[in-house]
Amino acid sequence: MNNFRYLKHHLSRLQSRQDKMAATKTLRELTNRCLVSMPTSFPRQHSQGHWQDYSFHNKVVDLYIGCLEKGQRSTAYENFLRMMPNNVNLNLRAVEHAFATDDIQLARSLLATVPAEQPPCVGLWQLVVHLHLRDGNFNKVSRLYQAGKPGLLPPFMQLLWEKP
Repeated sequence: MNNFRYLKHHLSRLQSRQDKMAATKTLRELTNRCLVSMPTSFPRQHSQGHWQDYSFHNKVVDLYIGCLEKGQRSTAYENFLRMMPNNVNLNLRAVEHAFATDDIQLARSLLATVPAEQPPCVGLWQLVVHLHLRDGNFNKVSRLYQAGKPGLLPPFMQLLWEKP
């Protein structure tokens, strides 16, 4: 958590600088160093394997994204997703940002591989369904529903049909 405090301290100093381009570059470098210095994979205590925890990384990304102008955020999300492709929450926020800025092509490209490659996430499935409903592709929506059924518990299946 010291990394996060260090980043926030530097952020407060950078915001007072006159040269915004240099400040943004410095913030990007500090953010990247902060992200790569913290592990995301941790051993399980009573079984083999590891579990992924991106909660610290998501806080850092949120702090960084909050400092950017709206026009720079999509690119930043894409860069962070290249660094952390298995970060489901980051992917969800990136897709929601793409929808909020009416960048449907970006939303489509971010959602292209989500259901197949990541653990079931109702929010992401819901956005995929919403995108295909928006396009009028009802056959694809039906196939997505059938593909999603085995991984989702019955109470969550109805969430697929609610508006995101």
